[in-house]
Amino acid sequence: MLKKESDYGRFVMKNKRKALLIHGFLGNSYVMQLLALRLRTSGYTVVFYDYPMYPSMEDLTTNFLKKVEEEKPYAVIGHSLGGVMIAKQLRPLDDLGVKVAVCLGSPLSRCILAEIITKSPIGFLVSDAVKQMLIPKTEIHEGNIRLGMIAGKNSGLFLKLLFPYLRGNGDGLVRLKETDHEKLTHRIELNADHLTLISSALVYEQLEYFISLGRFSPWLEEQNG
Repeated sequence: MLKKESDYGRFVMKNKRKALLIHGFLGNSYVMQLLALRLRTSGYTVVFYDYPMYPSMEDLTTNFLKKVEEEKPYAVIGHSLGGVMIAKQLRPLDDLGVKVAVCLGSPLSRCILAEIITKSPIGFLVSDAVKQMLIPKTEIHEGNIRLGMIAGKNSGLFLKLLFPYLRGNGDGLVRLKETDHEKLTHRIELNADHLTLISSALVYEQLEYFISLGRFSPWLEEQNG
């Protein structure tokens, strides 16, 4: 176990800074390419876990952990559903040697949008496995992994028009209170919508800060209370 913040930076360098990225629901690794480019430009080795558009529970758990075991990343980063997958598997990820985990706009406490979609005419798009992941509050089993959350607090014009019933404090798809969880190590809110959480330079800056030091910028954490 790493004892001091300075140990994180040294461990990252020794580990050649490998990060595994996991996309959100109905996405794929292509949508994570800008984030991957930023990481590679900073010297990271980047790998992806691509699960199907209509995933089974095995896709979201067992196969994900097999990928982690194969790649041995220092950090795992998940957008939306990808972050929920990480949080639910925190203990086995710890056993596999992961040191840092970051969720980007992931609904860990509740997902109102998932509840709405499953009751709508397009509910068939949501597999039973996704429902089990998103609708109940995420149960997190703590380990030695630093678990951070970057939540968006800008709905964005496009998402406001597309999902007007989700207006309020949030990123346009996930509300701020849905991204909170008592088991998070650190959490900050940034001016980004659900889609720009994986492309914003400010988000990346804080992401790299967390990977290197196991926490976000102190002034931002203080500002977020």
